[in-house]
Amino acid sequence: VLDYERSITLFQRIQQVLAKHPGTVPVVLELPKSDGGTRRMVTSFRARASVELQAGVMAEVGPGVVDVSLPPSVSRSS
Repeated sequence: VLDYERSITLFQRIQQVLAKHPGTVPVVLELPKSDGGTRRMVTSFRARASVELQAGVMAEVGPGVVDVSLPPSVSRSS
């Protein structure tokens, strides 16, 4: 579970990547909860689902920090 300040910083960095990949797919965040579960948060962002988006987020925030899930059709075509 990330502390509040780190969560805000990471979200701002992810926003920068999303801005470089505009599209029509809604962006949904799954945030870890202290009880071990996750909370889904629908955002107002839309992006182009692609392996480039996935790589951009991973490069920006570092490995092991977030998971970027793509629709199966995108994952298979890469």
